[in-house]
Amino acid sequence: KNEEPGDFSVSAIGIDYMGNEHVQDIKFHILPEPKAVANFSFFPVSGLAPLKVSITNKSINAQKYQWNWGDGTPESTEVEPSHTYGKPGEYVITLNILGKNGDVVSKKAKINVAYPAPVAKFTAPASVSADAVVEFVNDSQNATRWLWDFGDGCVASTEKNPKHRFTKIGSYNVSLKVFNPSGLASQTMNTIKVNEKLSADFEWNPLSPATHRIVFKNRSTGAVKYNWDFG
Repeated sequence: KNEEPGDFSVSAIGIDYMGNEHVQDIKFHILPEPKAVANFSFFPVSGLAPLKVSITNKSINAQKYQWNWGDGTPESTEVEPSHTYGKPGEYVITLNILGKNGDVVSKKAKINVAYPAPVAKFTAPASVSADAVVEFVNDSQNATRWLWDFGDGCVASTEKNPKHRFTKIGSYNVSLKVFNPSGLASQTMNTIKVNEKLSADFEWNPLSPATHRIVFKNRSTGAVKYNWDFG
């Protein structure tokens, strides 16, 4: 048995009924194994992390497969594997095949796994007193950079959860613009009402001999409720 490609001959020997020997040479040609071709496609070709990718193997004359995903995860030897990219980034999928003729052939393809879109969101009190320090709670998602505009002309902040003091009464539109690592942005706005600074104060007039009553005059500012205790 000869499996190597090339030209070969085989001698067939036969003996007839009279005992005579006859020899017949048979020539034949063994063709080499066709060349191996590594080829594949995948779907989807891009998307948001986590991204599951399914492979369609289009290789020809291969007997073994080795898939490298480019993200440091274990390789696969399946014919048509699938793979999930957990983190954003640009990766190279590499297919190495062993052909039936012993050749090793490779095919590479890039895949882009994008960062999820950012969503801007924050919470803060709807109303505060002047000179009070307001704490902003950042509830944004998929963001790595933040830009705050407090609407009062003060310098913007790039902190994640800033604090800010409003010194004048009025209504202020506070906006938050957030960015993901790819530079994609999202923006939201809330209105904060700044009231007069809370201050408790009152005046009173001396006891009137005629009415036996004391008159109190409330000089408080920034209050909406009052509680008097006359001792």
